[in-house]
Amino acid sequence: MKKIKLDYSNSTGKEIIGIVCQKPDYWLVLNLNNQLHLKLRRLEDIGIYKEKRKRLEYFHFYLWEDDRKRKYYLLKNKNQDSLLLDKLRGVDYFFILEGVDNPEYLRNQIKKIQGVEAAIYFPITNIPKIEYFLEDLELHLIEIRNSKKNRT
Repeated sequence: MKKIKLDYSNSTGKEIIGIVCQKPDYWLVLNLNNQLHLKLRRLEDIGIYKEKRKRLEYFHFYLWEDDRKRKYYLLKNKNQDSLLLDKLRGVDYFFILEGVDNPEYLRNQIKKIQGVEAAIYFPITNIPKIEYFLEDLELHLIEIRNSKKNRT
């Protein structure tokens, strides 16, 4: 059987901004929504398989998709026991943008929020093992869509 390797270079249309902020996620979401005119809302926590622990770890997950199909995700990097992305332990949250035209503008707006210590752009290709995380994110979104369909 032939293995297929997914290429997540720049073809995903996703941008990642790391946010350093010691405030709780609900505080950050409220301020991001106000500052950026978004409507992020919390959905089911995302489960990420952590190889070292041989189990799923769950992280807070927020999403908003606007009328123009731009998607905004906020994920907390830390739960009680582990990190979402181990190599980026100094980052408290990941703000993932999909289909957004000007991520630099959003990054600058985030930096203006009192309580946000830093907002750092991370090129997707520079994040170790990002392809596994992005696959888990896609699977989580499919599960959310399917559960919505089943409820209606």
